[in-house]
Amino acid sequence: MIRKTILIALLCLACGAILAAGCGPKAEAAKCADCGMAVAKDQATLVGGKLYCSHCAAVQAAKPAGEQHACAACGMTMGAADMVRQGDQWYCSCCVPVAAGADSTPAAPAGH
Repeated sequence: MIRKTILIALLCLACGAILAAGCGPKAEAAKCADCGMAVAKDQATLVGGKLYCSHCAAVQAAKPAGEQHACAACGMTMGAADMVRQGDQWYCSCCVPVAAGADSTPAAPAGH
């Protein structure tokens, strides 16, 4: 008899827990600015002032920011704002050729 009472009490507790789980605070949802998928706002990633799901945020972060060029000397690719253009060639700040008539030649930094 006691065993039956305990079993019924446990069953009632389990049912109560299941019903109560739906009554808690709901996570605020956001919509991905790229794919439109609904994602919990606390799990969305802010990129450029817009909220993205994790997949679209990774794609956005991988996109180059603005115009990109490869250095004519070392081949490193970076934004045009960080490079120097001489004639029709683009150079990173480490590889800019010395102007004709200059006394010294810049040494390439270690690891470049």
